[in-house]
Amino acid sequence: MRILICCLALFALPAAGSPSSPTPEATFDLYARAALEDDEDALRELSARGQDLKLPYPSEILASELIRSMPDHAFERDGNAEEARNAWTAAVLRNSQCRAVSSQIWHRIETGYRVADVRFSCKVPDIKRLRNLYDAAFITEQESTSNRFWSAYTTLLENGPFRQAHGTARLVAAPGSTMWRSEPYSGVRFGRVFDDQIAAEMGRLLDRAWSTTYISDSTERLSYLNQRTLIRECDELVDGYRQCAALLAPQELTGATDLAKHLNRLKKQLPEDELTEDCRALGRHIRATWSDACDGKSCPAACRATRWDK
Repeated sequence: MRILICCLALFALPAAGSPSSPTPEATFDLYARAALEDDEDALRELSARGQDLKLPYPSEILASELIRSMPDHAFERDGNAEEARNAWTAAVLRNSQCRAVSSQIWHRIETGYRVADVRFSCKVPDIKRLRNLYDAAFITEQESTSNRFWSAYTTLLENGPFRQAHGTARLVAAPGSTMWRSEPYSGVRFGRVFDDQIAAEMGRLLDRAWSTTYISDSTERLSYLNQRTLIRECDELVDGYRQCAALLAPQELTGATDLAKHLNRLKKQLPEDELTEDCRALGRHIRATWSDACDGKSCPAACRATRWDK
């Protein structure tokens, strides 16, 4: 009896050196390393499994889309703009480090396929940090503030700080197979057809994380318009503050909205003539610290030092 049990135990164990079946998480990680990070070891392993990536690689599609949304001058400061752009996009893609976190496996009864819904995370830039610089470029519409924003943008995407963002992709295994593959994908992203869902879902997450569209809410950016007093001297004061802060101290842009709200409250408390004179006096005080180009760097501090914040 003991001999029989030992023999059965030997048959139950895998042969020494036989490869273990890759988990859905391991398969996802392998694909992400190959598709986004140009990891040669991952590419070779996928090829050995008969899972070569189709051209163009997802990294090429995402890099093309990322660059397409940027102005030509974003890399002119680096000498050879094309080489700098290519090196930068490669670094941004490597930074993503999309990796599986967990998976839920279930069966499709009608086909017999096993299905794994893999939850994954990617390292993405904390792009909201650029809100003030983005708003400043929008307000001034000047080349200097645009260059300032794009310089900060390229630095942030390459060097961080970063945060974790999460998504879900689906893998499938055919009946009787231990090999997981990406679920086929028939949708279109960035005007290109993705053949697999892993690429599509990583692309969806990263595109949103990199997009300048989500840096600032245009409704919030223009909310100060709802706070106008319709008193020329007061509204010009707020507009001047906003322009000056956008040029010199973008971190102070919220102060313009605060000032507009405060003047609006005073409008309900003071006669219009008195408020008009107060705005004139404050305007003279602030403009005395500026040149015509608003290069007097005390303008936000001057506004904060006035009675409006008391």
